[in-house]
Amino acid sequence: MKVTMRKFRLLVLSVSAGTGHVRAAEALRVGAATLDAETLHIDVMDHVAPAFRALYTDAYLKLVKHHPTVWPVLYRIIDRTPANAPLARVRRAIERLNTQALRNAITAFAPDAVICTHFLPAELLMRERRRQRIACPVFVVVTDFDVHGMCVVPDMAGYFAANDEVAFRMQARGIGATAIHATGIPITSAFAVAQGRAQCAAEFGIEGSRSDCTGLSRARVGRGTGSPCRAGRTRTRTRTTARRARCTACCIGEI
Repeated sequence: MKVTMRKFRLLVLSVSAGTGHVRAAEALRVGAATLDAETLHIDVMDHVAPAFRALYTDAYLKLVKHHPTVWPVLYRIIDRTPANAPLARVRRAIERLNTQALRNAITAFAPDAVICTHFLPAELLMRERRRQRIACPVFVVVTDFDVHGMCVVPDMAGYFAANDEVAFRMQARGIGATAIHATGIPITSAFAVAQGRAQCAAEFGIEGSRSDCTGLSRARVGRGTGSPCRAGRTRTRTRTTARRARCTACCIGEI
């Protein structure tokens, strides 16, 4: 009798609060597909109630757009809030109540490994692992050049950092060095192809002088905001990190 081996199943979870987390997840899905793995990318917001989605994503984006001075304050307050604080426990309880459909989708896919590009699914799966309702390893990709406290989710199989500095910041927050992998932020393979200045300028209908192209070099890949206090440095570091970033999915089989 012929036995058919099932492909390795990799589940990538993102949250469309901005586009950065989603694009990183999609890059991982495409990269893992080249390794002959069965991959699935789920946006958590596609499996929650409309009211929760509006509160979680729309309110966040409106706050950043219309009240930019408030966002840094909230960022720091949430960053310093202990995980066992009453407000944090209430937040996680509300998230669990609104993500039953997501948990059903994860169970139906039966992944061999999960990669989260956002802390929300990582926190949900942390609880599932502690209750022994999911046995596969769960990894977290930090898609920023800073490490917010909410990204430090316990009981994860591994954490992927943008560079060595971010890896150091992870260790400073209590993550073991052996669980951290400085792989770079996942990006689509299109960015691996070098483009000439004249070609890029022609596509945008500009002359192509150095001053004209400055705006192109600073263009954000996604709409995510990331750390408000490090946004200026991110533009410069992205070019260096992108050159040496490799697909994080390739590391899963080595861990």
